[in-house]
Amino acid sequence: MDRFCNTTLEILDLPLKMEVFAMLQGTQLTSLQESLSLDPPTSQVDLFARENKYMLHTEVMRAIGGNEDREWKRKERNVEEDSNWVKGSNVP
Repeated sequence: MDRFCNTTLEILDLPLKMEVFAMLQGTQLTSLQESLSLDPPTSQVDLFARENKYMLHTEVMRAIGGNEDREWKRKERNVEEDSNWVKGSNVP
């Protein structure tokens, strides 16, 4: 994220919409993507503040063991186990 911020600051007259699009494409934080797409930032300061807020949130959640990636993987594993159970059963 630091590299993204530094790069965008180096480009003169970079439209905010392009920055937001680049952030949407470059982040894997689903919650940040949703925030940016549902309520687009009104300035570069707003964009960077929101990015910092979501990065901090992710770090805190990882520190306390509530990583959203872990929850997503658990759900994916449950679906896979359910699928394997159905394949192995005699259900038509």
